[in-house]
Amino acid sequence: MNDDKNIMLTRDENRATLDRLFESVFGDHPFYGRALRPTTVWSPAVDIRETDAELIVYAAVPGLDKGDVGLEVKENTLVINGRMRPLGSDEDSWVRRELPRGEFYRAFALPTEVDAAKVKASMKNGVLEIRLPKAEQAKPRKIAIE
Repeated sequence: MNDDKNIMLTRDENRATLDRLFESVFGDHPFYGRALRPTTVWSPAVDIRETDAELIVYAAVPGLDKGDVGLEVKENTLVINGRMRPLGSDEDSWVRRELPRGEFYRAFALPTEVDAAKVKASMKNGVLEIRLPKAEQAKPRKIAIE
């Protein structure tokens, strides 16, 4: 019987270790099965697509206005930051709170040089779309064979 108890402790310890591993990779994010704590740092989910002419970044920022988000391209890095305002107050009688809130910051090293002066951004239905045109020297060119 004592051996069974030791096995259970080992399984629990293994589960705790695995939980810590997933949290270190994914954060304490509700999509991965755990609720956000009020002090947890969050960051919007992002998809990045590349075409011959540009990079297109889509960031999930539900509930944010364009004034809540900052964008910057510097040294071939895209920086997205901002603040998600909480609904209600901490003094309210909450049963459960999982929605993200607070400051966020994401930075992406761009895989190719972009023309920062021509970057455009828009928001629609909680999705921020950022279009980063490639610099002329970074665009693919067809070479004629003579």
